Amino acid sequence: IDHMNMVLPEWIFLNDTSNNLFVNVDQKALDLMKEPLHKGVAILPMITNNTGEVWHSTSVHRLITSEARRKDFIRQVLFILDKYKFQGINIDFEELTETSDEYLITFMKEVYAALHLRGYLLTMDIAPLNEDYNLKAIEKYTDYFFVMAYDHHYATSLPGPIAEQKWVDTVLDDIISKVPAN
Repeated sequence: IDHMNMVLPEWIFLNDTSNNLFVNVDQKALDLMKEPLHKGVAILPMITNNTGEVWHSTSVHRLITSEARRKDFIRQVLFILDKYKFQGINIDFEELTETSDEYLITFMKEVYAALHLRGYLLTMDIAPLNEDYNLKAIEKYTDYFFVMAYDHHYATSLPGPIAEQKWVDTVLDDIISKVPAN
């Protein structure tokens, strides 16, 4: 941890049955991250739509298409950030089923505005070579993208490396063709 500047623990989950976020903070890990020795390590918990190894795309759809749900999400996130003294959040929404990018852009814009007003960071995980994300539009409302340049090969695919260098280079070239490298 001494060599890290940011940690993204998977501690916040979209609830598939309600509008409330499910928070599962590992207190022992949090205490370690907050030790004075590790001062300066930003903690940005991941908010994911994955629970029980299942991606809940309907949870994301319900959230991003409803103004009331977006406002409630922001309220809950700000409460969590204040309570635990985190430095921001990381959005990890995958397996999206949206037919348009307008709702995700609106969602990111609203979350970004609310978090930045209070000095918090907003980051987003981006699946490689995936058109679910309009990076040119979303980058205005994101402090950092985390490119998930892994899983080129996986348990049910043909055999091969998880993150072959040539493939990682292709993924990064694609991303920086859409958004500035910084």
